[in-house]
Amino acid sequence: MASLTRGKLAQLAHLNPETIRFYEREGILPKVARAENGYRRYSPDALERIQFVGRAKNLGFSLHQIRDLLQIQDASGPACLQVKELLADKLASIREKKQEIEWLEGQILLALEQCNHSLQQNVTGQAACPVFCCLSNVPLSDETNNS
Repeated sequence: MASLTRGKLAQLAHLNPETIRFYEREGILPKVARAENGYRRYSPDALERIQFVGRAKNLGFSLHQIRDLLQIQDASGPACLQVKELLADKLASIREKKQEIEWLEGQILLALEQCNHSLQQNVTGQAACPVFCCLSNVPLSDETNNS
């Protein structure tokens, strides 16, 4: 594949050309010199790099973390230990978020049970209490951070 203009690179990567500019400013893509016609010309490697960015974003990596991974890749020498540490940190973060989501799920299920119980106790068809009563046992956000 021959060199690519910013527009063609953006089209192939399914991105806005402004995203390509942003990636250059953020150090995700290396800056390239302008050709004689004034256009920047990107190598096919730039497309592979952008596709890597997309896959890493889908895995939940931030642009800062992606930039770190790319810098490791660009540096010569063994990189596996550094990449392993970044991946281990990401996995720990995901597991922490998973625990938080599971806790939230349990609290919402408990609130739903309370609402259902309250509605079953009411034979007149009117709600026995406002929705807020069902959330009375849910701790405030300060309490969730300490648990």
